[in-house]
Amino acid sequence: MFVKTMIAAVSVANLTNAFVERQYEDITETIDTTPGAIQSFINVEGLSAFIKEMTASSWLQNKIQGKKIDLSMDIEVAGIEFHLNSITIDAVTIGEGSVSFVDDSNTLRTRIANADFTLSLDAEAASGILVPLDITQVVLKNASIQLDLGTESAD
Repeated sequence: MFVKTMIAAVSVANLTNAFVERQYEDITETIDTTPGAIQSFINVEGLSAFIKEMTASSWLQNKIQGKKIDLSMDIEVAGIEFHLNSITIDAVTIGEGSVSFVDDSNTLRTRIANADFTLSLDAEAASGILVPLDITQVVLKNASIQLDLGTESAD
């Protein structure tokens, strides 16, 4: 399925001529380079099309479903301290993904919206509560994940 998704993403990008632009420059000064190196730039529209294809495919969901993350950390929620041993991703459904610039800035925003996660937890209340409390499952509905990458560079 991943191969089909990659072929579809590259095909869409090649048809729109928006995905990859290769740039070759004449080098007039002596620079310590790697022979055969090619510099590639990824167009934002092409990257957004790739992210949309990846979030729409079941490949990504299958890759993260069933993963166990060992944490062994202490957290505090509403005045109650919890010891969190591990998290297992039981089920995942990912909605739409996109990549775009934020207004007229140099900030690139990657967003995955409408994601549902079912997580199995190995966690217990360490203090702040009188009765024993173990948390075994958390369900996150309609979650959004957003990553902003920015630069101060003018070019």
